[in-house]
Amino acid sequence: MRKFYLEIATEDDDFTKFYGVLFNADLSCLDTNDEQRDNLLKSPSFLNVEKFRSLKFVGKKFGSLNNKGHLTGSLTLKDITKSLDITIEFNGKNGCAGWSNKNRLFVIWGNKSRSIRLKL
Repeated sequence: MRKFYLEIATEDDDFTKFYGVLFNADLSCLDTNDEQRDNLLKSPSFLNVEKFRSLKFVGKKFGSLNNKGHLTGSLTLKDITKSLDITIEFNGKNGCAGWSNKNRLFVIWGNKSRSIRLKL
């Protein structure tokens, strides 16, 4: 995805005071580096991007144990909203040159076998 918005509301670096997560993605900008696959995913047979342009996740509850977090929220796709529980692993501060020490790297797992990496 080339266009998305991510907001995480927390007071502390360790997420002990967690208020919520909001993620919105513009599906018309879906880009998997394979144009044929992108067109298929955007088609009426799958995501129907002409009619349903966005994906939205609202995280409402977060708990952690042993450096892994559990986030509960709702996912809306094609105007259908379902609850979703995901596991998040904190991989530490990003040590790359040019990045501030406040950047974090998380790995997020859902019910599927693939993982998503988010730079925050």
